[in-house]
Amino acid sequence: MKTMTKYTTHTPTFAFITEENATMPLAISMLTDGGETDGGESLWNTITGEAGDDDVVSDYAEAVATTMPAEAVASVRWPTGIPAVFAFACMAEARLGVMSGAQPSELRAVAKAGWDKYIERAKNAKLLEEGFGLDLSPSWEAARDIEAVGDVKEMAKVAKLAGRMFNKLTTTSKKVVSDDPQNVKGITVGGDVERLLPQEITELFTPGLDDAAALRILSKRAQQFKMKGISTTSRGPLVIMVDESGSMHDDKSRTFGGCNRNSWAKACMVALARAAHAENRMVRVVHFASQAVVTELAPNGDAATFLSAVRHFLGGGTSLAHAMKKGVEQVGDLARFGYKGADLVLITDGEDGDWAAQDKVLNEAARLGIRLWSVCIEMDSPEKAPTRWRAEEYVRVSPTNEADAIVALRNAVSADIHSGASKNVDTEAPGYDGTLN
Repeated sequence: MKTMTKYTTHTPTFAFITEENATMPLAISMLTDGGETDGGESLWNTITGEAGDDDVVSDYAEAVATTMPAEAVASVRWPTGIPAVFAFACMAEARLGVMSGAQPSELRAVAKAGWDKYIERAKNAKLLEEGFGLDLSPSWEAARDIEAVGDVKEMAKVAKLAGRMFNKLTTTSKKVVSDDPQNVKGITVGGDVERLLPQEITELFTPGLDDAAALRILSKRAQQFKMKGISTTSRGPLVIMVDESGSMHDDKSRTFGGCNRNSWAKACMVALARAAHAENRMVRVVHFASQAVVTELAPNGDAATFLSAVRHFLGGGTSLAHAMKKGVEQVGDLARFGYKGADLVLITDGEDGDWAAQDKVLNEAARLGIRLWSVCIEMDSPEKAPTRWRAEEYVRVSPTNEADAIVALRNAVSADIHSGASKNVDTEAPGYDGTLN
């Protein structure tokens, strides 16, 4: 006889499952007290595949076995996990609706209903596992959460988009700029003093020309060598500033695979956090409108924090300067804890016009060596807007389909994770093919 795995050893996991439905404890107790031929142990061992050939199997356990969907087998046969326990709870609850002595056809009907509930939960858990990068048990916890809150459809859209974004981010090559003179690719403009052309250096030390040269360097308009990227790197933390002003929740704008701007921005946030976590990098999110709130998404963090960050929404007006100031503060705070080299990513659909305040914050960021990446959703920042011309990279996302948005995101943020190359990108520009030259 095959050794049985006692369902009674999973009491803590049962407690988790039964929290969500008041009838489940009663259902389980009635089933497990039903005697040798209709007990919980027979059902448990049938679900998990632990029943031996010589074991007595109850009529209901047999019905559960014959109606078990093929896609459920792999997950329920892992007896230490939540899926098996949830399947058991679903079957116990379904059994409540059938009298003792029911016909096999009746038992199969209720068992199938129990499996339908299980499969629905399994699908939601799989979406969250793939989109949010959760492990098996946390993904089931998150699935229970979104079902209880009632935002399954919206979370599913965010998870699908986040998964595709993450795949694009992680397939980008990890390269940084090399200072080897043999790797000069050409001439560009910027503010990197170490790569200035000789003429710029000469003018910087020439009376009468030095002020103009210094201004070009500070505004990142000085001529400098453009270098090839050849070496790998791993950078510091990410501080992601996500716009949560009222316009981001405009349901009339659902051009991103059925997602509105807020959902697209949150998918971007999730994908970036996953990519950073894959390199063991800390992530903080600054949710902003006219005010700002901070969430920390730590590597190996809990599912509840991820879901809370996705659901978070402030509403109201937009203050980019306040958001960036809060972001710079987070960079400093992370540095005090030993997490140095953080950069800022701004995701917004608006421009507040307070350029003086933005310049002030970005001056402080530049002094501290903090770089900014700007992602503008369905609008184009003016060329003179500090969040555009002072950004390491600026991208306008105005897609005609979901794939364009994912490509634009990769171009906008892969430099932060992988390279440090600087280029402004307009996804609607003539001849734009989604690549950086």
